[in-house]
Amino acid sequence: MNWNKILITFLVFWPLLLVAQVDSIPQGATDLLENVAEDSETESVDDNTIFDALEAFRQRPLDLNHADEADLQSLRLLSDIQIQNILRHRDLNGDFISIYELQSVHQLDLETIRNILPFVQVQADFKDYHISRKELFTGGKNQLLFRWNRTLPLRKGYVAQADSLEPTYLGDPNRYYFRYRYQYDNRLSYGLTAEKDPGEPFFTQNNKNGFDFYSFHFFADRIHPVFKAIALGDYQLNMGQGLIYYSGFAPGKSAFVTSIRRSSPVLRPFASVREAQFLRGAATTIKINKKIEFTAFASYQRNDANVTEVDTLDPENEVFVSSLLISGLHRTESEIEDKHAIKNTIIGGVLRRKSRKWQVTFNSLYEHLSASLRRKPKVYNRFYFQGNQLFNNSIDYSFSLRKFYFFGESAIDQKGTSAHVAGMLTGLTRYTDLAILYRHFPKGYESLHSASFAETNGTINEQGLYVGLDIKPIRKWTISMYHDVWRHPWLRFKVDAPSSGSESLIRVRYYLRRNLELYVQARKEVKETNLPKGTEAIHRLGYKSLYRYRIHFSKKLNRSLQLRTRAEWSRLALPGIEELESGFLLYQDIIYHPWESPISLTARVAFFDTDSYATGIYAYENNMLYSFSIPSYYEKGMRSYINIRYRPFRPWTFELRWAATLLNNQNEIGSGNDLIDSRLRTDLGLQIRYTIK
Repeated sequence: MNWNKILITFLVFWPLLLVAQVDSIPQGATDLLENVAEDSETESVDDNTIFDALEAFRQRPLDLNHADEADLQSLRLLSDIQIQNILRHRDLNGDFISIYELQSVHQLDLETIRNILPFVQVQADFKDYHISRKELFTGGKNQLLFRWNRTLPLRKGYVAQADSLEPTYLGDPNRYYFRYRYQYDNRLSYGLTAEKDPGEPFFTQNNKNGFDFYSFHFFADRIHPVFKAIALGDYQLNMGQGLIYYSGFAPGKSAFVTSIRRSSPVLRPFASVREAQFLRGAATTIKINKKIEFTAFASYQRNDANVTEVDTLDPENEVFVSSLLISGLHRTESEIEDKHAIKNTIIGGVLRRKSRKWQVTFNSLYEHLSASLRRKPKVYNRFYFQGNQLFNNSIDYSFSLRKFYFFGESAIDQKGTSAHVAGMLTGLTRYTDLAILYRHFPKGYESLHSASFAETNGTINEQGLYVGLDIKPIRKWTISMYHDVWRHPWLRFKVDAPSSGSESLIRVRYYLRRNLELYVQARKEVKETNLPKGTEAIHRLGYKSLYRYRIHFSKKLNRSLQLRTRAEWSRLALPGIEELESGFLLYQDIIYHPWESPISLTARVAFFDTDSYATGIYAYENNMLYSFSIPSYYEKGMRSYINIRYRPFRPWTFELRWAATLLNNQNEIGSGNDLIDSRLRTDLGLQIRYTIK
């Protein structure tokens, strides 16, 4: 008897045998995060502001009668079409009388309304800037949080090798994270964050002051009628559609097919441990009048970079760097040498003019590096930015015309090269939404921190057209689909000629009263890549095709217990290779959160079998609060985890995480200094949180 097949069959079908009714929690954020991880091929997607904002709205719900576009965007639970329809409904019909009036808003379905209900309200009166200073600084929430993580057994970097007396990693294998934050709604936030990554010294060597990374922020929003926003310390900057600078969460293509517009506020607090892609200094948004506001920002900080050479022939002995580093890891002597290798200065401004139906914004940014960026000479990076200073300007805009919503941005760099992105959103009918986006990024456009909607990272060497369609043919059913085509006019890494590609997705979803969710999804990506050389002197191109198929089922059995099951397949066809590569993932989640009990837990059992890393499958994992992971399941084996949360009394919360990966097809995990000489990898975590109001 094949017990493995019996177990897998049981895990897939046993939730279908159970029936109950209970509320559900929106899963939209997890889908977006999975997509970002898959596109960037990284397990680290660190943006705690997603959860911080929702937690603040849960504590003090957003008033729909006085919320502006930026407030509604901060929820991240509404599409741009739905946001515009809420604002249009309020303009035409006056203030909302009741929360139930949302049912009369065009394009706002019952599922979306249920999703946002915990975070919104309708108030009869309103206090904007009249909150007392004492209330702002004493009526909010104080939170202390400490987290510890460790992986067993030890990786190769922590063990002295035969050819050396000392381990490669200079620190211990523990990860320490500390955070203090005070928050009053989304109006006032300040705090300190500190982190030591595994392998980094702690109170020794280059880290005499303890943690490797410290971050402090103070952020005030709409607490003064003139100074609309004030940011001190570390903060995020978001400009237009990301052609110049965008440091917030910037998802790309996903099953949320109409979520294609960059729409975060210009300034936001930074409370993450991502050691790059943020600003350190001061910024403020000044409200000049009801229609015009101006944001000024300045930043100075030391960034990691790979120092390659010193020009001895230069009279000033100029230093050059080959790349700017964003990992934030400082475990080895070479990584420590790259730490804070250059000074980075950024200044600029954002001038916005807006009315009820349109807005136009002028963005300007100047950046100076203390060392010139001189990349290793390769044909594909011939047009990448090199030098030590950048000057970019752009105009971004949006306007409504009947039921059509248009947006876009046009930017120009210091050499006169321009880049453009333009899009349109509309509700064709009450049950059909359409999104179209065109982008044109020349091969010579220069910008270091751009994050526009695109197939590849950066805003360079790409032209493309995206079309997304959301259809609700009958009640409880949704069909989401998109098709994206693009071309790269110049060479790319491992693509030795101009190339092209396309990507398509379709998801058919059935959703029943926050109680049951079932969807099937297919995704196809075709892009050109190098063929094996063989006897030829240069590479020719061929099409690489990647197919992904998914079945997802979620069911709440009662108010305390939820089950999620997912099966996913991947198939990869490589040019010049007849045999297909494939991958498979099956997991079962259990979420147990009894209302009256101080203990809750989430758990998963997953089985996976893939031919290579390229056919690996990314899947969001529940973790401790303010922490999440999106690992790639690849090789052959199983993975399981359990998170236990215990809240004995109100101020204190204790969390414990255990996760284990067991491979069946090899005796070691990882590579290089991260190699584990074992088939089994165990990850442990402990978190203590103290919260008072």
